[in-house]
Amino acid sequence: MIRFVLPLAILLSTWLHAERAPPVRVSYTSEQIAKSKKIKHLIVIFQENWSFDSLYGTFPGVEGLSSAKPENSIQIDLEGNAYPSLLKCVNADTGALYSEIPKNLPNAPFDLSKYLPMQEKTGDLIHQFYQEKLQINGGRMNRFAAWSDAGGFVMSYYDISKTRMGMLSKQFTICDQWFHSCYGGSMCGVLWLFSAQMPVCPNAPKKIVASVLPSGVMSQDGLVSPDGYAINDMQPFFWPYVVNTPQELRMPPQRYKTIGDLLSEKMVSWKWYAEGWNRAVKNDPDPSFAYHHQAPVYFEQFGPDTDARKEHLFDLEQFYDDLKQGTVPEVCFIRSTDLNSQHPGVGGLLRGLDWCADLIEKVQKSSAWADCAIILTYDENGGRWDHVAPPIVDAFGPATRVPAIIISPFAKKNFVDHTQYETVSVLKFIEERWELPSLSTRDAKANNILNAFNFN
Repeated sequence: MIRFVLPLAILLSTWLHAERAPPVRVSYTSEQIAKSKKIKHLIVIFQENWSFDSLYGTFPGVEGLSSAKPENSIQIDLEGNAYPSLLKCVNADTGALYSEIPKNLPNAPFDLSKYLPMQEKTGDLIHQFYQEKLQINGGRMNRFAAWSDAGGFVMSYYDISKTRMGMLSKQFTICDQWFHSCYGGSMCGVLWLFSAQMPVCPNAPKKIVASVLPSGVMSQDGLVSPDGYAINDMQPFFWPYVVNTPQELRMPPQRYKTIGDLLSEKMVSWKWYAEGWNRAVKNDPDPSFAYHHQAPVYFEQFGPDTDARKEHLFDLEQFYDDLKQGTVPEVCFIRSTDLNSQHPGVGGLLRGLDWCADLIEKVQKSSAWADCAIILTYDENGGRWDHVAPPIVDAFGPATRVPAIIISPFAKKNFVDHTQYETVSVLKFIEERWELPSLSTRDAKANNILNAFNFN
């Protein structure tokens, strides 16, 4: 575990005077919502670990890097002083400095392509629950470097506008106010996508429970919050999971309802497609298969040998077969291996972008395309900086802004949607399109993504 001990005055100053605003809510009439029934297939592609500014900050028309104010981009230390230059850039996987990156860059975002091409694998920055809260610093967005293990690397970005995925994005709708729903890493991100709430981990071993000061800041990090929520990545209780993970360190089975349960109750067809699933179940996993990215596995109702697992959890190869056969279900969730997910520390960014473009182009050439909508978004920011303060709803988020692209025959063309969304806006759309109840107050109040479409 990582231990942080700081003067209480500094910690208090980090948390007091937070000025994040509540979300700007948008509502639609029943007639407007009814038009979304023209969409017969929804495909959700959930990628990994990039903030909006770090991939789309250079795109025309977006709230991007050129809009960042100094007070939201100049990074400060824990005493509130601006760094005279950007902290040295550290490869968080090795602990070594990036020799290719100058050691005295200005205290500002910088174009990483000048030093490392998109094809190259880079280190995986720390991206955990308490650290992200501290980085956001009450909406000031200026302590990302101070609370990272990568130093100034948090301020790096790429201009992906000329990649295949970048050009595809510009043809449809880019959402530039989309925030991941929960602070921290991938496990919470994917569980919010599937259930709109935090996983619970009661009676966790003390060694994995975080210690938190009266100010609300951790004095010792952990996987579980003092009040029993699983806040950082844990392995699922049910198979498949990383072999030899002790039972007491795996997430207890979750028993609350998910979007999958609601869809099944309404007899709406759906599948969760995971690249490498068949190999993982056979205990011959792809080296970059991420067990903690598979949300249904955390729930008792989708445990091994259940009918629900057999009916709804599939390898990605089945998705391609369904495309060819014209049997794509009404709602699809797609997870790649980390090699193809754009996850830093595993595969190069360009490989993951091209993987997305390949998949989307296959959908466009299929019979499903005519009445389909694709949402491509990211589980979390991966520890990278973004300049836009997220709105605040509750103790869990929303968190840092991430990219989201809406691709559909019905999507507005060459459009930037400035509506405030979060991860659970995906669920809001599903619930209103297929007339389902909400899973929690978060998805009930989230904005539907209808502004991204033109159904006329």
